[in-house]
Amino acid sequence: MRVLLTSFFGRAATTLLLALLLFAPLSGCLGSAANKSPGAESYRLSGTLSGLSAGESLELVEEISSSALTISANGPFQFETALADGSEYRVAVRRAPAGKTCRVENGSGRVNGADVTGVSVICSTSTSGEPQALIVGHENTDPAVIPDEWIARAKSELHIAYNHTSHGSQIITGMNALASFPDFGDRYAWTDSSTGDADHLSLDDRGIPGKPDLSQGDVDSDGDGIADWAEDTYNFLSNPDNYHVNVIIWSWCNIAGHDIDRYLRSMEWLIEQFGEGGSHPRAAEHPVQFVFMTAHANGGGEGDSSDTANQQIRAWVREHHRILFDFSDIENYDPDGNYYLDKNLQDDLDYFVDGEQHNWAVEYLARHPGGELDRLVTGSGVSGYDGCTSCAHSDGPDNKARLNCVLKGRAAWYLFARLAGWDGS
Repeated sequence: MRVLLTSFFGRAATTLLLALLLFAPLSGCLGSAANKSPGAESYRLSGTLSGLSAGESLELVEEISSSALTISANGPFQFETALADGSEYRVAVRRAPAGKTCRVENGSGRVNGADVTGVSVICSTSTSGEPQALIVGHENTDPAVIPDEWIARAKSELHIAYNHTSHGSQIITGMNALASFPDFGDRYAWTDSSTGDADHLSLDDRGIPGKPDLSQGDVDSDGDGIADWAEDTYNFLSNPDNYHVNVIIWSWCNIAGHDIDRYLRSMEWLIEQFGEGGSHPRAAEHPVQFVFMTAHANGGGEGDSSDTANQQIRAWVREHHRILFDFSDIENYDPDGNYYLDKNLQDDLDYFVDGEQHNWAVEYLARHPGGELDRLVTGSGVSGYDGCTSCAHSDGPDNKARLNCVLKGRAAWYLFARLAGWDGS
């Protein structure tokens, strides 16, 4: 859903600048390009709007600079006020069309030597009491915003079963880092069981017998159109010994080449039976929440084998008001809001610019030495804590890419609090 204007604001600006230098002696002057960055140390803030109807308008504001922008058509938009390199930005909706709700995605971060192009504003018709999708992604990786009461509620009320292989273990590794970090005490304590106590989150790691993850479970052995991993889940939830389990999460390994239609159909099949109001007898008193998930980056950038499948899953979740842990989205953006999927992002947070390899975790931690994320990843300056342990597929240079695991573990706690009933405020 994110429409990036990197090529428009990057290559087009370069081409126009060259044209100015080449032809200025002949023409005398050439009007400045509207999409050109205003200077070497200042940059433009832009994005894409969708969901407006004919005759409607929307007003946005960049809250830190107080720059306002009124938009009356879907498509690209750009704030007039330039932003200094290193400055923070925060885009909000000041006025939405009557009868519509508009939300901002990727609207906050810090300028990092380039135009910010990934802001997305999405408007939809407001319906009183209408359920909304719950999507947990890169903007939800700071669990410090969660009130203590909802951390406690998640511990006391959630009983989770989570199946995964190596990539999915990144969430567990990140959760372990939070649980071990001395500054947090026992705030993020959890136990590898679906029947823990009120002082620990109950999460049965790899607790569903059968297929280990969505990728290996993406077969239909009995030909009924339902994936084997979902059949395993059905058998698990149908057992009265597991009636206490009220959250099911499955993760992917490599999503490329898998049947996403079957995945979505299988998830809906489970929800229809075990979700709120489901047809299975246990649903009346023991309903289950099911969490959809996207998959890791595959290195091909936007539109590759991973991104295409992830976009299909996101679209389904939004349309059907489901719950999504957006595993991919957490890789696509660093905590400053910089976007990397258009740079052939790898699953270890490596990316490429003009053939040169970089790693955004290394770069982020270098910009924020001594910060909480730096200390969580490296353990630097923290007594009794040696840093995040090995992060599957994402250790990276000097183990700095373990930030990948830390961010996913932090986002998991945001998910758990929302599942426990927190409204996100």
